[in-house]
Amino acid sequence: MPFRAAIAEGVDAIMSAHIQVPQLEPATAVSKLDGKPIALPATLSPHILTGVLREQLGFQGVIVTDALNMKAIADHFGSEEAAVMAVKAGADMLLMPPEPAAAVSAIHRAVEAGELEAARIDDSVRRILRMKRKYGLLPDTASPPIPLEDAIRGAEAYFQSGSAEETGDRIASEAATVWGTAVKTNLPLLRGDGGRVILIGDQRTVLERVQREIEAAASSTAGGSIQVDARTAAEAPSPRQWPAGAVAVWVTQDLHHDRGRAEAARSWFQAAAEQGIAAAVLSVGTPYDMAELPDIPLGIAVYGTTPSNLRAGV
Repeated sequence: MPFRAAIAEGVDAIMSAHIQVPQLEPATAVSKLDGKPIALPATLSPHILTGVLREQLGFQGVIVTDALNMKAIADHFGSEEAAVMAVKAGADMLLMPPEPAAAVSAIHRAVEAGELEAARIDDSVRRILRMKRKYGLLPDTASPPIPLEDAIRGAEAYFQSGSAEETGDRIASEAATVWGTAVKTNLPLLRGDGGRVILIGDQRTVLERVQREIEAAASSTAGGSIQVDARTAAEAPSPRQWPAGAVAVWVTQDLHHDRGRAEAARSWFQAAAEQGIAAAVLSVGTPYDMAELPDIPLGIAVYGTTPSNLRAGV
């Protein structure tokens, strides 16, 4: 069992998932969305987080929820109720509640009403502080604190030195995920040899950022240039009318939120394959785009739209 093995190796934190496992947690709750009973997700389950993870598997580290703004939680439980339920279940850190202030207030009210014990909050604080101490994230109380102005000047000097950008580029590059049916054949896709790229996407500002990074990469790494056009899906040429020699790069972001967009992209890539068009996906959102487009020739997931993320993809 992977969790048992990770705990045996001393893993510091484990993230819960918003999955329903009736075999482990048969309890139900009433959905705020439609008033119907739904199985309690693992993130909000005392039996799974405390009974299984803490007591059966002996995990003493930090339990972090997955994002509480996901629809599986936000739609059915709301920010306030989900926050209280997650803490009661055994979570130590609540990730991305839709309304953070409301979540904090709800936890305060639950403690004051006796619904949550203050000792339960203290346990979480201790776990978080232990992990921070382990990684040197707590201030050294034996040394005098750094004056605020000095700290600000030090941070500014760090960012102006370029070290922060280099670190961001390295992390983004190592995090980028490549997938597809013909990765070895298609990499590198952009060679900076005077070719043409047509970017296709729904967010104009993101397309413009990608365009800048492609042009900069072509100039700096190949000493050449690439002609880059940014088009929305409605503006882009169809595969049958595609300009000869042009490379297509679809810039996607969270296609699973819109099944119509996902299906349109799949259909476009199928038609592009029939026409022999060189095409790829640059996914700048969550990893789910890989599941929506599993059979494309080449995809690169970079998980964000910062300059470092985009540079990792081009």
